Amino acid sequence: MDDDVELMLQVKEDNLSAFEKLYLRYQQPLANFFYRLGSSSDIAEDYVQEVFLRLWRCRSTYSPSAKFTTFLFQIAKNYWLNESDKKKRRPSTHSISSSEEEIVQMEIPAETKTPQEQIITEELQTKVQEAIQSLDEKHRIVFILSEVQGMKYREIAEILEIPIGTVKSRMTLAEQKLRAKLKPYFDGFHLHSEETSHELP
Repeated sequence: MDDDVELMLQVKEDNLSAFEKLYLRYQQPLANFFYRLGSSSDIAEDYVQEVFLRLWRCRSTYSPSAKFTTFLFQIAKNYWLNESDKKKRRPSTHSISSSEEEIVQMEIPAETKTPQEQIITEELQTKVQEAIQSLDEKHRIVFILSEVQGMKYREIAEILEIPIGTVKSRMTLAEQKLRAKLKPYFDGFHLHSEETSHELP
């Protein structure tokens, strides 16, 4: 049995130690998920806390037939959409630019770069993040689950509760929009689409 499933079954029995292990394992992936969707670092951390609170509250509904990450990201997806709907119904002065800067800083590889390479890396990552943010919500969330979280289309379909064919078509359209938006920047740095198509953060 999958280790995550075993831990979640223990959580169903009110095992706090198993719950803490899952929290430590998935805190960062969830934070990255919310970052990429456009949250600031503080808000993303609040969302992570809320998701795990909801996970604890609905632990009795978990079935071992469901992959744990599917169960967890369904909660995260539902919470995000709920909060997104609330924001749409009220004026907001919050800017996500600081979030984008934090993401860029977090994802710069650790290896030593020349100052010029560092500038190019940061600029490209910023443009990629801006391009992702320009996608409409339904395409953005599919792209993030696939390319950032590394999920298969079947699991994404389960999380979003849509046909797998819809996942594929949304992913295709998201990639087309991103390539079109980023092409001027990649061309400017003498990068070819076949070299970068699988490397979008």
